[in-house]
Amino acid sequence: MTVLILSLLAVVSAVGAPSSSDQKAAGNPPRINACTVLTPDVVAKFTTATRTKMKTPPTETPVGVNGSQCDYGGIGLQIDPFATVSADRMRKTPPPDWVPIRGVGDTAYFHNVQNALAEMFVWSGSRHFGILIEVPAGSTSEQLKPNMIQVANLIIPKLK
Repeated sequence: MTVLILSLLAVVSAVGAPSSSDQKAAGNPPRINACTVLTPDVVAKFTTATRTKMKTPPTETPVGVNGSQCDYGGIGLQIDPFATVSADRMRKTPPPDWVPIRGVGDTAYFHNVQNALAEMFVWSGSRHFGILIEVPAGSTSEQLKPNMIQVANLIIPKLK
């Protein structure tokens, strides 16, 4: 969980914290509770494929202007964590170590955080979301990427 929190801070610093004008900007969609999207069946798709076990109940917290974060103790989902202006800036100019991913949403990027955390940010319609997964011992971020793509494609229809 500490790795997920540190990762969120890293992404916020890469994108830039929302300014007061960002926060007031029109076009920020209403909040969706992330734990209503990151359901046990979605988590099971990931945990079965990676043979990991989630033993903690999910916790949800607000994040950003209209965002929400759900943490299942190793798998996290952030929905709309950035104001629209900041999210658009990240979408158009991602940090150099974020790799484009095809076949997920309108735009998607994958990021390996020292094989401790795998991150994927996806834009679909007026929404953006991040999936953050702690890398299990003996695995790599790259090995988790196909499962993250599968989970992202399960999440997209739930955001409409």
